[in-house]
Amino acid sequence: MIINKIVNSHIFKFFPRLIQTKLLSNIVYFEKTNIKKLPVKNYDQQENLKVIFNKQINFKKKKLLKLSYTFPKLPKIIKKFYPKEKFNFLDYGGGEIKNFLYLILFFKKLNYFYKDKKYLENFFKKQKVLRKFNQFNLFGKKHDYEIIHFGSSFQYIENINLTLNSIISKKTKIIIISGIIIFEGIPNDKFICIQRNIQDKKFYQYFFNKKYLLNIFFNYDFKLKKIFHNKTDKYMNFKNFKKGNFKYIDLIFLKS
Repeated sequence: MIINKIVNSHIFKFFPRLIQTKLLSNIVYFEKTNIKKLPVKNYDQQENLKVIFNKQINFKKKKLLKLSYTFPKLPKIIKKFYPKEKFNFLDYGGGEIKNFLYLILFFKKLNYFYKDKKYLENFFKKQKVLRKFNQFNLFGKKHDYEIIHFGSSFQYIENINLTLNSIISKKTKIIIISGIIIFEGIPNDKFICIQRNIQDKKFYQYFFNKKYLLNIFFNYDFKLKKIFHNKTDKYMNFKNFKKGNFKYIDLIFLKS
């Protein structure tokens, strides 16, 4: 954990680039815990929410295309597996407004539905500028979604079956899970880890046994179509885990 403290210190930026890279590649990213449920208050990031929103909402196409996304190839995947102009898209754990702005660059007739923590939903509900976008909607259980996307959010869900039952319908054709960690070689179905790479923050998330995770969706008649190795975080590592094979991936499920 000493390396983590150095990386998160105010002096880190003064180190030569080579040393920075070496340190970043050896930080402790995750640590296994013994807790059985996620904390009620987990992954709250309310700082600078208004500032980030005001910047992103005014970005032009060129700027939006240069931003970092958990699953940059999302538009390409949608066009390949669901080549229709109009559809309902649920972004479960939508996070910042940039995800919506990015998608409507490619899908003009998209019906986008945003789902995240209540403080985020309430924040977006108050943003009058969003009213000019006919494609933007807040999550509603009365709607059916052809495509459901968990953008680095599935691992923060406590009651998975309850959540899936509330959003999957007969019209759901594709489920995409991006930015999730799976493992093999350990008998557990899942366990909770704490994220250690961020200073003064404690984020908890589930790591899933690959077979266990796939079976969850098989039970809803979804088959795995594609697995991608997620390369958006080049410093993520699992060097402190003595057992198991861990991967940071994206999954595409299609209705059987």
